[in-house]
Amino acid sequence: MGLAATNVRAPVTGLRKGRLEDEELIPLSEAAALSGLTPEHLAWLARKGRLRAKKVGRDWLTTKGAVLEYLGNSFMRSQNPRKNLR
Repeated sequence: MGLAATNVRAPVTGLRKGRLEDEELIPLSEAAALSGLTPEHLAWLARKGRLRAKKVGRDWLTTKGAVLEYLGNSFMRSQNPRKNLR
């Protein structure tokens, strides 16, 4: 039984930093409307580990909190987030 990301919202559990907490999962199309970014860009951010998200089948799901966390973190939004680690 597969999950269609368009209308499915599943709770995510996890308490460690960097994991999705107990929040409602939303598809990247909804996250794009919230953030002003494209779903394709959000998928790229998820693949690169800059946006906390979970892949279910072929669809990426995230939370509103993860999107707002990314938007508020200028370090992760920079062109090269590792440049200040040297």
